[in-house]
Amino acid sequence: MHHHHRLAHFAIAALICASAPAAFAQETRQELVQKIAVAQGLQDQFEQQLADQRESVKGYGAKMLADVVAENGGKATAREKAAFDKFLARSAQMFSAKELAAKWVASYGADLSVSDLREILKHYESPIGKKEVAANKAAMATFSVWMNREAQSRAEVLIAGLMKDLQPPAKR
Repeated sequence: MHHHHRLAHFAIAALICASAPAAFAQETRQELVQKIAVAQGLQDQFEQQLADQRESVKGYGAKMLADVVAENGGKATAREKAAFDKFLARSAQMFSAKELAAKWVASYGADLSVSDLREILKHYESPIGKKEVAANKAAMATFSVWMNREAQSRAEVLIAGLMKDLQPPAKR
């Protein structure tokens, strides 16, 4: 009986060990991806993008409010300004950098091996990898400002076209 008891413990231990590598690999994968995100400065980049977008929306929104009010022949009332400010505050909370980084981490490297992820992390932690991260951060700041400005400009053209299309046909 003692021998069977020992065999049962051995079998249970073997089953646990057999299933452990998959769990360990998954945990290691998640940890590696999290470290890659940190090494890339991902959350900082998302925070910068969101800050740039908030400023862009604020400027564009203020212009839209002024245009709408001017079209109606007046100035914005305190109530309209308060509604606009409330809208901006709500818009600013639509996403957080932490949420975006978590979504990125959840989907990054699904087709990569743990070994690949280790190599990628090694790259980002190397001197040249750190230079790449700094270059990406600088480029993203410039790119984000450009894209927000372009989006405003292009949206104005699209909205003007929509407004024209919505006007009733001219009577002959």
